[in-house]
Amino acid sequence: YKYRPDSELDDWIKRDQLKVLAAKIPDPERAQIEKAVEAEIADAIAMAESSPFPADSELLTDVLHG
Repeated sequence: YKYRPDSELDDWIKRDQLKVLAAKIPDPERAQIEKAVEAEIADAIAMAESSPFPADSELLTDVLHG
């Protein structure tokens, strides 16, 4: 079920603020930012993959439940 036409979605995609702002940053600077972000994401993934699984006793730690 679609509640809005594709043309409306296309209009919003064209006005995507990330793309609009990225277009205003010079290519070399934008590439440097993207490289730094990708490195930070890769570091976070590596840390997560190398971290041990939490103990079962931590299952409900910091989880809102009623």
